Amino acid sequence: MTRARGGNNQWQEYTYNADGQRTRRKINGAETWQIYGMDGELLAEYAAGASVNLTYRVEGQMVVTNQPSAPREERTRFRLTPQGKLILEFGGVESQYVRAS
Repeated sequence: MTRARGGNNQWQEYTYNADGQRTRRKINGAETWQIYGMDGELLAEYAAGASVNLTYRVEGQMVVTNQPSAPREERTRFRLTPQGKLILEFGGVESQYVRAS
């Protein structure tokens, strides 16, 4: 089911991933995201666009975080470019971040 009208006459829309897990729920315009663990268990739900706060520490050139989507420590190699970009490398994939103005 991807769309239904609820008991209070509100539209409810759902999005699923390839494993059949619901990843988004939208009720009367309010969207919620679902995050699943490696074993398929629901770990968290977040309002769409909400900030997710991580705790972290720096060990040498590694950022160590407690990930909400994987309740264990994650170690990510990082570097700062001369232009001030933060480059994180995780699983061989680099992500670039710039400081918000």
